Amino acid sequence: VMLSEEMLDDVEGLASYISAKLPSKLKVKEDQQLLYGSGGGQQLSGLTVKATAYSDNLADSTISRIDVLVDACRQIRDDEYQATGILIHPTDATLIKLEKDSNGNYIHPWIFMPNGQIVLDGVPVYVSTAITAGQFLVGDFKLGAQLFDRKQSTLEISYENEDNFIKGMVTVRIAERLALCTYRAKAFIYGSFAAALAQGSA
Repeated sequence: VMLSEEMLDDVEGLASYISAKLPSKLKVKEDQQLLYGSGGGQQLSGLTVKATAYSDNLADSTISRIDVLVDACRQIRDDEYQATGILIHPTDATLIKLEKDSNGNYIHPWIFMPNGQIVLDGVPVYVSTAITAGQFLVGDFKLGAQLFDRKQSTLEISYENEDNFIKGMVTVRIAERLALCTYRAKAFIYGSFAAALAQGSA
């Protein structure tokens, strides 16, 4: 981020700004890399890039998002792994929670779950905006991959960036160094609900 020299004079205000803004921005970037990093240059090889594509095995005209996620868990078990988590966007979590049968009853009784936590086939569902709406990632996050924190976040301030000196600005940089190892692609299943629902109803 770019800051003015005047902000540096206000140490308390600067510390508050940095502690509130930069770590959260770094975490957003980290989440994006962990899921979608291409593996090129300084990017991580994200989990969705390494994961196995979801394969429809249901062929049911009444298929739902719940069916797709449970079947994805089954695909992981078929490959000798155990799903430990399901990652979906808040929009998809809401659609799952509000889905009703023909009698108007909730299909998934989320209102009776502690803190509204969704659990499908014994696997907890984690809701995050880090994953794109309409997509899902199911995996064995304990054995299928490992994250190495090679260098914890560091904060640096420099005047030597572009025309900082002329404009009386400083550049503040926060960075960290991570390595993500995906041990087996079949420990993760990645797909889109739109494609899975279309296949299932075919």
